[in-house]
Amino acid sequence: MTVGTEVSAPTVEAPPRPVAAAPAVWFSVLAVTTAGVVPAVLMAATPINGNQSPAWIAALALVVLAGVRFSWLVAQGTMRLFEIVFWLFTYVFLGLAPLSQMRSSTYPQTTPNVDTTLFPAAMAVVWVGIAAYLVGLAVATVRRSPADDDRRLALVVPHRLMVFNVIVLLACAYYLAKVGPGALVLSRVGRAAVESAAWSNSTIEAIIKAFVSLAPVVGFAAIMRLRHQRRSRGEIPPVVWAWVLLALIVLIDNPISTPRYVTGTAALGVIVALGGASRPRRLRLLAVGLVVGMVLVFPLLDMFRYTTDPGQTAPQSFSDTLVTADFDAIDQINNTVSYVRTHGTQHGQQLLGAAFFFVPRAVWPTKADDTGVLLANYRGYQVTNLSAPVWTELFIDGTWPLLVVGMGLLGYLLRRADDATLAGFRVFASPGVLSATLPFYLIIMLRGSLLQSMAGFTVLVLCSLVVVRRWPVPVARGRLRAP
Repeated sequence: MTVGTEVSAPTVEAPPRPVAAAPAVWFSVLAVTTAGVVPAVLMAATPINGNQSPAWIAALALVVLAGVRFSWLVAQGTMRLFEIVFWLFTYVFLGLAPLSQMRSSTYPQTTPNVDTTLFPAAMAVVWVGIAAYLVGLAVATVRRSPADDDRRLALVVPHRLMVFNVIVLLACAYYLAKVGPGALVLSRVGRAAVESAAWSNSTIEAIIKAFVSLAPVVGFAAIMRLRHQRRSRGEIPPVVWAWVLLALIVLIDNPISTPRYVTGTAALGVIVALGGASRPRRLRLLAVGLVVGMVLVFPLLDMFRYTTDPGQTAPQSFSDTLVTADFDAIDQINNTVSYVRTHGTQHGQQLLGAAFFFVPRAVWPTKADDTGVLLANYRGYQVTNLSAPVWTELFIDGTWPLLVVGMGLLGYLLRRADDATLAGFRVFASPGVLSATLPFYLIIMLRGSLLQSMAGFTVLVLCSLVVVRRWPVPVARGRLRAP
């Protein structure tokens, strides 16, 4: 169809409107649970004994704020996945985990001998970042004009998608030929060793691994979006490629040998692409499942890090889970405060290294180390594969000014991204290609380090740009100028 030819888009049947009290009921239940019951249970399990850092009060306040905001977004039932994921991360990693650790005086084994006197300063870093994020969110909301209701929409281009899918299939075949199918059933460490042996260049290895892990998810989301586009013209789209890509996702992104964040991004991306968040009820169930999965399921999946034997000992309680190595975010922020006080800032070197992650160290010998590794070496830790939350990345590079500017910009960008997603729902009952995948990968980026996460982020963004029209297509209410 020629670009510019106006066709009627079918009216997507909206689900029956819930009674007016439904969002209020959802909000009440969720807010009482997340901001009241959960922290109360956690505090009861960690009674005060006089050794706690007083900063636990700031962590408790953050649990309440994040829990209420998360509950409000979920209760509304609108697909603001970027912001929902942000508050989910804040609630669990910077709220519940610090609350449990500070009250119990028990910290992850990977970050021993943390300086507890710096926790007030670390929580100050967290709160200043949250405040700046809220300002950026408010600015994006105020700047939204009525013209945004006619936002232009990027559509999937069929022939580009076909070529892209063939490339993905060939890339996955090449990957399997290099590592062998047996590597997919090894432990995470075992598979990583096979991959390192297959590609001597770590940068090339990171890009290939990110592509074969995430490109099939992008292709699957694009096919689901294309189905809605073709239905708007009365056509029945083929689904063969969807099954092929789904098989690749299950094979390559399996939870045994694949990092948990990548497996989660792939699984949730597929669920959302299939419509798992396209109705208020579905979105609410998905969001509640995310909270439960992040606290209870996520740590259990680490049993396959070193072995495929699932008989390892798991944390015995909710509070035990929150003091494991997965939840070291506040401890790394603490170490960042210590590092900056001792050595000063990195003057943007960490962010610069992440932005140009693809430049090999042979060409750039002074390229900054991964921030988690930098902090681990500074503290003399044996384990160097540690997190470095966005708060850490900004503070270590420019202290308070960069923290405020960076978190403010993050709030602005996430709100605009959510607005773009919602605009697409006015035409199709499915998210855009990037809107189905990037929100969940955001957890990886928020937890850090950025240098480790940039390969996957780049793959998601570039692949999404490849399969959609590079220039926007005008959209009017109920009408679509389709390619």
